[in-house]
Parts: sequence; structure tokens; C-alpha cells
Amino acid sequence: MSIDVLLTQAGTLIRTADDVATLRQLILALAVQGKLVPQDAADEPVLNQYTVLNDLPFSIPQSWSFVLLKNVCTYGNSQKVESENIPKNAWLLDLEDIEKDTSRLLTKKTFAEKPSLSTKTPFFKGDVLYGKLRPYLNKVLLADNDGFCTTEIIPIRTSQYIAPNFLVLVLKSPFFIQYAVSKSYGMNLPRLGTNDAENAPIPLPPLAEQRRIVAKVDALMARCDELEALLTERARQQERVAQAAVARVLAAPSVAALEMLFDPQIGVSPAALRQTILALAVQGKLVPQDAADEPAQVLLGDIAQTLNGDRSSNYPSKDKRVDVGIPFINAGHLVKGAINHTSMDFISKEHYEILSGGKIQPGDILYCLRGSLGKCAIVKSGEFGTIASSLMIIRPNKQVSSEYLYVYLTSPQGTSQISKFDNGSAQPNLSAASVRKFPIPLPPLAEQRRIVAKVDALMALVDQLEAQQAQAQVTASALLEALVAGEGVGL
Repeated sequence: MSIDVLLTQAGTLIRTADDVATLRQLILALAVQGKLVPQDAADEPVLNQYTVLNDLPFSIPQSWSFVLLKNVCTYGNSQKVESENIPKNAWLLDLEDIEKDTSRLLTKKTFAEKPSLSTKTPFFKGDVLYGKLRPYLNKVLLADNDGFCTTEIIPIRTSQYIAPNFLVLVLKSPFFIQYAVSKSYGMNLPRLGTNDAENAPIPLPPLAEQRRIVAKVDALMARCDELEALLTERARQQERVAQAAVARVLAAPSVAALEMLFDPQIGVSPAALRQTILALAVQGKLVPQDAADEPAQVLLGDIAQTLNGDRSSNYPSKDKRVDVGIPFINAGHLVKGAINHTSMDFISKEHYEILSGGKIQPGDILYCLRGSLGKCAIVKSGEFGTIASSLMIIRPNKQVSSEYLYVYLTSPQGTSQISKFDNGSAQPNLSAASVRKFPIPLPPLAEQRRIVAKVDALMALVDQLEAQQAQAQVTASALLEALVAGEGVGL
């Protein structure tokens, strides 16, 4: 498959911005392997007046050579300049001015616009500017003017044997990034050292072919830009269609209308599907009513009429924790509607026994009052422990299914109650008294159970859909990654 064919058939493999980024890597990988443009016997051959490597990182055309970077470039020999000697109107370049991977210049400011007291390195128009700090960020820029840069950016001046814009392609290629990362030193702030940079192997084609490669890469990258813009606009349009479809279902709810949202052509996200299912469930639109059910009133008053809320008045401090004992549950342990016992905290049995409240029972709902407001989980059979102050226990009585109450609390209607009661501060929180005032729509107990069963069945379908989408993306990404690795590429 040629790169041009791949771009033409982009809809099959390329679905996200990450896929476009992978495609860009593929283009650069092919460029430095001599697989992007054909060789021309008329090209003036590479002059072997420098060290030619015999241990090649990968195969290259016969008309190419592998050389050391220092043989064809001058790496970072510019004299440093103190800030007081930098003209106010000079271009001052920092690493954050360069976008990772794309190497787009995000901002171009003068020294007067962002003065700095640190030492800088001068560079000149035509220099290749290489970000040596965290080389995996892939920040490389061809200077279009003179200026001064942070010392974490190295100006590289090319010789007559290598075109600056071709060197940019080499430095940005997966091959060189891997080399730079493998040679980096420093745990927190890894950077490529000068000696390793100077002795980096560089694939060198004839100069005429370098120019053809650069022209081809520029053309292909422009098509990638177009593809990226197309994907962005397609995602916007699909989101509008999905939102309209969900709005129609919510305005005229029915199970049949809901099931239409599963159509991949509509493009409703799994997250939106889940919220729509929950919204319909607590409106009584998900399952039919049964006249034989024992009736229940829709409660508009205090949730305490139906539920009991419990918070412990004695919360264990850190010095009360033990390595093994009674689970001490905080908000971080509530994951996907259940208690995650990984990295659980514990208190001693003796301390647990003197607590005046906050002890969980199977069927309880643990509800988060601080931080991740509204996050909740159902206590399963066999689970026991006590809660941190960030949580409260909601203990339904016999007229309320724990599973139905969980459906309500996680539905759009349930989560909308939070904004009516939280304190609105920078660190919002709820009180247990406020949660007790949440109104809940309460169907008959038998219908609650039918609703929960229907929700579980539909959520399983959403899980399958999400897994299929993820697998399709993994498969497409794996194929692209294989292409980047040079597998299955015929050009």
C-alpha cells in the first residue's frame, strides 16, 4: 500500500487526530528510509569524505550513506549571550513556543514582549533549532529569521551536503526520536547530551533527492492537515447529529426511539447513551407500567421520608490507620458503582467498634459529599467497613431498591440536584442534610426492579458497543503502527 493510497482511503484506518499523528510519523519514517520518492541515477552521489558507518540502523538505498551528525553539521557551537545584550526587538524563542510533534510555531514574541534574565543562545536564519530537553516531545524548527533561544534549544548549522529542511525531517523521524530518548540522561528532565547528538547516525541521500523528499513530505503533510481539519469538522457535525437525536428521544421517549440511538451512523457516544438510558429510566419511559403493581407515590418532599442517611461522627485520623484491619473507605475507593478494595486503608477492629456511626451494610449506597460530588457505589453482600468524612451512607428502606436509587442518583435528573444544594465555592461540597432533601421519582417496587433489569441489559449493549469501537480503533492504530515500523509497506 502506497502512502498516497493510504491517504485516499483514510476513512478506513484514520479516524482520530491521534491516527493523523501516526500517519505523520509514517511519512517521516518512509522519508528517511528512502521509500518516499524514487531514486534517480542522474543524481550526483553522496561524497564519502566523512566517516561512513558500516553498522546501519536500517537499510537505505545504495546511493545513500549513513554518516555522523557532526560530519555534516555544526551542533550548538554558538556563543552564549547575556540578557542585557539582547536587543529589545529581537525574536526570543522558548521551548513552549513550539508545539510538540507538529513543530508549529505557536507564538513569536520579541525580547521586549517577554523579557528574561537568563542566558540565551543566538541563532540565525536557516539554522535548525532542536529541543534537546525531553526529546520525545519532538520539537524541531527551521529558523525563518535571526533570534535568540533558551539554552535548551540547540542551533544546528548544516553544511553544503545536507539541506536544513531535510535535517528537520531526520530529527523529527521516529528513528531519531528513539535514538535521542535512548541516549538521554536525567530522570526528571531528560535531555540529549552534546556528544551523543554529534555522534548520532544520520541517513544522507544525494542533495537532489533530499530536495525531492522535502517537497514530497511537504505535500503529504499538507494533505494530513486537510485530513485533520476534515476529521475535526466531521466530529463537530456528528456531535450535532448525535445531540439532536438524543434531544428527540428525550422529547418523545420510547424504547424503540432509544434503540435507534445505537445505530453507528448516528454516532451517539457511549457516555451519551448511558445518560439517555438513565434519564428515560427515572421518567418511567423505559419499561411499561403494570396495573397489578402495588402503587407508590412520586415523592416531591424530603428524601428522608423514604431513606435514612448516616455519617459517622468519629472519623479515624491518619495515626489511627493500620496495615490490616477494617476497611476505611474514602471517595477514591468508589469506582464504577462499586467499592474498589485496591490500595484500601484500614483501621483496627478495636477502633471500629467504638465508632458511633458510619458503618456500612450490604445494600447501602455510599455517596460522595466532597470533591467528586455525587459519585456513589452500592455496598455488595459480604462487604463491611466504615467511611471517611467525604462520604455519607444512604440506606434505603424496604420500599426502595438500592439499584434503582443508584440509577436515579447517577441519572441527569439526580446529578442535577447537586447544583441546587452545593456551596458553590472553589471546593464545592454537600451536606448530608441537603442530600436528604433530594426529591426522587418513586415507582412501585416491582417496577423499580424491572427498570433496573432493563437498564442493566441496555448498559451491557452499550458496553459491547464501546468495546467494538475500541477494538476497531486498536486494530486501525495497530496497522498504522505496523506501517510506521516499516511492515507491509510497498512503495
